[in-house]
Amino acid sequence: MSYFLKKPYTDTEYADFIVLHNHNNRRRIEETETALYALEPWEIFINGEVIDNTEAYEAEQFALAKESKYKEANEGAKEYLESGSALYALELPSLPDENHTPETYHIEATDGNIGKLAAYALAFISGQLGAEDVVYWNTKEDATVALNSSRLTQALTGLGTVQAQVWNVKFPAYLALIESCTTAAQVNSIVIDYSQDTIPDSVPVPEETVIDEVPEETEENTDTTGDDLPPDENTDADAETTPSSSGTAD
Repeated sequence: MSYFLKKPYTDTEYADFIVLHNHNNRRRIEETETALYALEPWEIFINGEVIDNTEAYEAEQFALAKESKYKEANEGAKEYLESGSALYALELPSLPDENHTPETYHIEATDGNIGKLAAYALAFISGQLGAEDVVYWNTKEDATVALNSSRLTQALTGLGTVQAQVWNVKFPAYLALIESCTTAAQVNSIVIDYSQDTIPDSVPVPEETVIDEVPEETEENTDTTGDDLPPDENTDADAETTPSSSGTAD
């Protein structure tokens, strides 16, 4: 519903109207020759008339919500992988004694780590490092482990699998989840969290917000001095609960 303040009005009335409707309730302000209007987000002003544009507004908000959530899903995947939270578990004996029971160590599946390990693998392939050589790697646990050619290949394969799980499984699952939504509220309710083992395959339908009914006009909240305005603009809007009779969008 729209609200308006008929002209002429005092500076105090103007300031109060702006604070109440724009600052406190984020309504959009429009001014005409006869009044100052405060419009809801789904209302538009055409040829001096307040029009309920709910259908187009909701479609626009839905599209914007999907675009924002797509971006969040994409950036969230990158941030998760680069945060060091995505780990590959590698069972290796620690130095210096490699004969004891293998322990599990973790390597962060970051692009930087994969790039460094790939460079070492290339050194083995090119012959810069021999079959008996090892490279030393500091794990998530701050332990130093020795990686020969086969262990290095194992680590690279495992790190690739961790990244693939994010980009080829979880990321598409989030995209499908976004596409399954029918409203902006559903899209906005999706929580992007790549640390989850599984991604939900559906989004609960949010409960509808119950809007209190606007009280009917009485002598106390109806301005009888605005006879110079058209019949649909004959309601005072100094009070938050007094709607314009020309534009109602519950």
